[in-house]
Amino acid sequence: MKRTFKLTLIAVLVALVCNCLMFATAASAKTISTTATGYKSASDVPYVKVGNNIANWGARGEVATFLTTYANNFYVGVNTYESWMYSYGGTTNDDTPDSPLYLLLKSCLKDHHTHETTYGEVRYHLKYTDCVSNDTTKISAFYSGNIVDSTWDYGATYNREHIWPASKSIGGRPDNSDAGDSADIMTLRPAIPDVNGARSNTAYGESNGFYDPGESIHGDCARMVLYTYVRWGITWRMFGKDGVIESIDVLLKWMEEDPVDTWEMGRNDAVQAITGTRNVFVDYPQLAWQLFSREIPEGMQTPSGITTAQGDTEPQQQVPWLVVGIVGGVIVVGGVIVVVVLVSKRKKLQVVTDESNA
Repeated sequence: MKRTFKLTLIAVLVALVCNCLMFATAASAKTISTTATGYKSASDVPYVKVGNNIANWGARGEVATFLTTYANNFYVGVNTYESWMYSYGGTTNDDTPDSPLYLLLKSCLKDHHTHETTYGEVRYHLKYTDCVSNDTTKISAFYSGNIVDSTWDYGATYNREHIWPASKSIGGRPDNSDAGDSADIMTLRPAIPDVNGARSNTAYGESNGFYDPGESIHGDCARMVLYTYVRWGITWRMFGKDGVIESIDVLLKWMEEDPVDTWEMGRNDAVQAITGTRNVFVDYPQLAWQLFSREIPEGMQTPSGITTAQGDTEPQQQVPWLVVGIVGGVIVVGGVIVVVVLVSKRKKLQVVTDESNA
């Protein structure tokens, strides 16, 4: 009797393990795509508004080749790519959080974050943020791509997946009334419960002991993780098995091989309508390379269309912002002559210093 019970228990455990592996493998192997929108510019996007919400207008797997009206209205004043692109990042997880670029991006995301969602509130926003092509009656499950009814049924059809695991967050596992990092809709996604359970709180990555969600969403995962790293400042839990993603190299590799699609861009718009802020790494993914002082891949696809030639990624020498005078394209800054060269093709500003006294 005892032997039979033990054998039955072992069989059940083996079945559970195989089941988890099956879901992990299925999620990793599946190519996720939906019918392309065909939109070529911001003016093509037909926004569907419901109260203060807008629906996700994009398609999964369709590369985003433009910034939307919402994005263009967000990046103004000091919060523009042109004002960030020559700011310094760090080189490791130790010095990056203190770098000028990190602090500028953090300020932008935090200052625009005028409404922090509660964990309970997210249940009723996901039908807008994670629908496809403006159809709010259905949502696309994040890991598997399953199209399911958007009605919240208390987690039976889909539940709320923490891209940055709640157990590794500042706030911990949230109650429905809680706000903060673990209730931020930017990184909460609808997932089929079994697939969500297969990942648990395992860090994303490619090596043994990490969770690979599949190439179709490599970039999505990396960009959301990077958003939390900057917006909420949880820098000590970022990398390694005890963190959220394997390494800087894996993060950047995933972002390059899986470029931003229109579904990500549409979700950025939908989240902005709810919270006021956006994920800058969706709109300008090249900032990730700059943040860690890495060379931006030549010809990398970006929604803004701004690409950087290989090797042209290092910030120019920083100089004190004490302008004494401007004479015919030459700015005299604190006794140093600074020649301003405009490169019209890439719309970039290069600053070259002449060490001679003015």
